[in-house]
Formats: sequence, C-alpha cells, structure tokens
Amino acid sequence: MDSSEKPPEESTTQEENTEQPQETPAETSQVPKEEEKQPDESKEPEQASESKEPGQPEESNEPDESGVVHAEEEQEAGIPEDFYYPQDHLEKRPRDSPISSELCKFHWCAGFDENKRNNLYFLSNTEIIYAIGITYHVYNIETGEKQLFFGKDGKGIGALTVHPQQTHFAVGEKGDWPNVYVFEYPSLKLYRILRKGTEKAFSTMSWSGSGKMLATVGSEPDFLLTVWDWKQEKIILKSKAFGQEVYRVTFSPKFEEEIITSGTAHIRFWKMANTFTGLKLQGDIGKFGQVELSDVSGYVELPDRSASLAKLNFQTFRGTSNSPTARFLVELSTETCFCGTEHWSKQ
Repeated sequence: MDSSEKPPEESTTQEENTEQPQETPAETSQVPKEEEKQPDESKEPEQASESKEPGQPEESNEPDESGVVHAEEEQEAGIPEDFYYPQDHLEKRPRDSPISSELCKFHWCAGFDENKRNNLYFLSNTEIIYAIGITYHVYNIETGEKQLFFGKDGKGIGALTVHPQQTHFAVGEKGDWPNVYVFEYPSLKLYRILRKGTEKAFSTMSWSGSGKMLATVGSEPDFLLTVWDWKQEKIILKSKAFGQEVYRVTFSPKFEEEIITSGTAHIRFWKMANTFTGLKLQGDIGKFGQVELSDVSGYVELPDRSASLAKLNFQTFRGTSNSPTARFLVELSTETCFCGTEHWSKQ
C-alpha cells in the first residue's frame, strides 16, 4: 500500500514545480519578492505583460508625434547600492566561430584601433583604458603593466567611457541587442548591466557631470540616444538621435538636462523638458546657413552658456575640401567659431 501511494505524491510535486518559474542569475539578486512569481501563459495578456526581468526597459513603448520614445516608470524596489554581479557572470553565451576557440591558446593582443573615435581615457593619473577588437586594455603608463579583458557579448567593443570621478567605467559592446557593462574601478568588479539600449552596436557614450546619468548612442540601424539611470539599470528617456552616424554625445557641464550630439553632417542640441504629457527629449538641429555642410567630430560649450558652440577647423585644402581625407577638427580660434543654438552664424 505504501509503494502504491508514492506515485500520486510525486506527480503532485511535479505539478507544483511547473508553476514556479526558473530564476535567472540576474533575477536571483534583483527581483523583489512580489515579482518572483510569473503568471502562466494561459492568463490574460495584461497580467502576463507585468512580468519583466530586472533592469529590462519596456520594449512596447511607441514613439509620439515628435518621434520621442519614452520608457514607462516601473514600480519596483531599487537595486541595492552594494550589489555586484558575480565575477564569472555571463549575460549572454557567445556562439563559437567556425574556427573553434579551443583550436589554439590565446597569447596576447597588441595595437590600437585608430578608426575608433573617443577610444582613449584616463582611469587614474597612471592608468589608461582603450579598446582593440573584442578586447579592452588597462595600461599603466608608469610601470608598463598591461591588463587585457575580453568583451562579454563576443562581437567586439563599440564604445568606452569613464565616470567623472573615475570610480567606474562603461563598456558598450557590439552584437544583437548588445549590453553596456559598468565596472567599478579599481576593483574591476561588474557593477551594472544596461540592456536593450541599441540594436547592433554602441557608437559613443558619456556620463553627466555629477555622474548620476549616462547617455549612450547606438550605431545603425537605429541611432538611438538613451539616457540612463545607470545605477538602477533603468532608461529615463530615449529618442532617435539622427538618421546618420553619431560621433559624440555629451552633457552640458552646468545644466545636466541639456545634451549635445554631433556626427555626420549635423550637430544637435537636446533638452530634457517637462511637458503636460511628461518628461521628453526635445532636439534642435544646428543649421549651417551659408557655411559648407560638414561632419562635426568635436565641439565645446562656453562656460558662460551664451551659446553652445561647435568649433570647426575650416582649413583651406586648396581644391581638396571635398576630399574624404579632409577632416574638421576642434579649433579654439574665434575666427573659425560658429554659433549653433537656433542657427549657425559667424562671429
């Protein structure tokens, strides 16, 4: 009799187990208690849509008439300040290439990617960070010691940036919906993961002056500008930055609600504005006027905020100004300074 009663007990246990969803490594440490149980697929769609992985932005948001996409505020407990991911944490499992990684043993990677913009930063007075291919390197300029790290998504490093207080650095990767990985410095512990910020690769990133917000811009096909509450892994605002490649994004040094982006044949001035429908990103394109249209790879904002300035070096190339090799660099001379708040006009 005892043996005949055991199978029903086991089947009951199996039924109970099927009702409990498996937890991912990120969920184990971040999901509040009230979100631990996910609804069955058989329930109404409205109930099922409430279950989200921690730190994941809303994907169903639609752009408004201005083209701005807003992330809905999530009512959930915040991520603890002292939370860190495990050192061996893998957000994704990269696929091996046709030539297996087990074929040979990695020895070293040397060089510098000169085609990657904004690819060199100081982590401290003695250490710098830069990216090469699928790796990023920390180099001590005094001792010559090098530390090499591989990207976690497996398809390369898109962009780097360092916190204003040099307490963290961020690595924006390449791949299918790549992540931004934020590491603490100098411990190099994985501190935060920012998900769903772009479709294929990150092209540029920058922290605000206080370090509370992080701005990222994706490359083609979306060219998405995203403003993050990075410590909580949440999107504050996002919008399409431009229809072509964006080279640089920065916050205003004194007014953190203002952002500047520049790139292929454009410079754009953004403001996080409170409207009757909520917080929005509003962007104004700088107009070149009679000045020849050019790519903008560098700019500087004046301390008195009289205008946001894009300073271009309009050097005379004597017939070669249309050459692909002609580059417009940052020029501090007032003779080549053009204002770009509402329109471009020569000073």
